[in-house]
Amino acid sequence: FCRDVARITGEIIASHFQPDTLMAMTGIQLPTDAEVQQQRLAAQQQALIAQAQAQQAPPAGAMPMQPMPTQGIAA
Repeated sequence: FCRDVARITGEIIASHFQPDTLMAMTGIQLPTDAEVQQQRLAAQQQALIAQAQAQQAPPAGAMPMQPMPTQGIAA
C-alpha cells in the first residue's frame, strides 16, 4: 500500500511541476535530456564491446596454450 501511495505521489508531482521547479525545491541537479541520451549511448557502446569480447574469449574451462619446453628434450 505504501509503495503504491509513494508511486502515485511521484506521478502527481511530476505532472504538476516543471523540472526547474523541482530542482529549486530539492537542491538536486537533474540531468538534461542531452546528458541522459549521452549516458544511454555510452551504456550501449559498453554493452556492445562486452558482447564482442565475450564472443572472442575462449570457452570457460578451456586450458590456455603453453609453449613446449625446448631444453632437456632428447633427439
